Amino acid sequence: MTISPILPVYSPVNINFSHGKGIYLYDVDGERYVDFHSGIAVSSLGHANSRLISTLKLQGEKLWHISNTYNIPAANNFAEKLINNSFADTVFFSNSGSEAVECGLKIARIYQNGKGNKTRHRILTFHGAFHGRTFLTCATNDKQKFSELLNPYIDWCDNIEPNIESVKKAISSGIGVILIEPIQGQGGIKVMNEVFMKELRRLCDENDILLFFDCVQCGAGRTGKLFAYEHIGVEPDICALAKGIGGGFRWGLVLQLKRLLNIWQLVCTVPLLVAIRLQPQLSIRHSDNLVIATISGVNSRNEAELLRNKKLYIERSKLPELNDEDEFYQSDLVDMEDNMKIKVVAYQDKIISAHVPDYVTLAVKETESVIKGQTATASYKPAILENGMRVNVPQFIKEEDKIVVYTPGDSYYERVKE
Repeated sequence: MTISPILPVYSPVNINFSHGKGIYLYDVDGERYVDFHSGIAVSSLGHANSRLISTLKLQGEKLWHISNTYNIPAANNFAEKLINNSFADTVFFSNSGSEAVECGLKIARIYQNGKGNKTRHRILTFHGAFHGRTFLTCATNDKQKFSELLNPYIDWCDNIEPNIESVKKAISSGIGVILIEPIQGQGGIKVMNEVFMKELRRLCDENDILLFFDCVQCGAGRTGKLFAYEHIGVEPDICALAKGIGGGFRWGLVLQLKRLLNIWQLVCTVPLLVAIRLQPQLSIRHSDNLVIATISGVNSRNEAELLRNKKLYIERSKLPELNDEDEFYQSDLVDMEDNMKIKVVAYQDKIISAHVPDYVTLAVKETESVIKGQTATASYKPAILENGMRVNVPQFIKEEDKIVVYTPGDSYYERVKE
């Protein structure tokens, strides 16, 4: 048996890219693609951003790495910018989103133990959740979608339906922290209900449970605000951020309130240490990302206005009537522009999944190839979940491009119709 030099845990598309610029990628044959993948919500400022390139070149000529043994002024400046634009009082830098989430869970454990609440060691998460790939964060995920070969998982993580009654029943079992994505990413762009989130905050306050927001995918301006929680007016005690704020560099951070620091700083700081703290050149780059996203404005707000009502989606009128409420229906009947076909699977007049072809084209200015989001890209299994298609719309686009992929209400796959 032959095996790839790279461990074959992914199923990459057979496209070889040579370079990129802005929202576009170019393969070795010169074909141009609109990048809807965005490195799985990472390339927040596009490819080959001139400002970031010049910043990295300038810093690279001064200082590249010195370790966390010494102060890094650029990191301090970046932390201050984050604090000034968030709920938090302090920031801890790490190396990835998974590490940021795990660090936040350590902070929660230290907080509860430091207050003498040693029975409050359990973590509460929700169906559809994805929080990382370390052993601990794997245990916090919706394990129905993970391999049984990882069993046994860490057994002090509870995963429940995201409704307030389920939470009320669960918090009596020693829950010390509730970990939730304000907008689920891997789970299918599922927006958590504002009323539910406010009730969650109230229950946490009443029971001294920490509320931990995972904004790794829904942060860094991808929703039109720096953090997704800003849309619902609910602030967490802890928040993890990564992906888009690095714009392509692997890293993460966890934000927290001062009242948590007062507890765990007295106990022990060693569990939170990392091998590589934020390096000078990354501090400068991330700071630039944050400035562009907050001061210059997050362009996705403008995209929403620009592209509103310019859409084409699956119409239920095209589906045949179901003769029986238990009847399942499957068809290749939906044709879209450029002969694009979507296989629709429906149940009780509700579209529950769909399969798209390997390559999808959008009407932009001219028809161009498109790299779809993670769910559609990874081996082309069902590309549309019950609550919407997970596609990473390019965060910064030009007005003339007129691109739209979003899933409000009963719209499941939408795009511009010129």
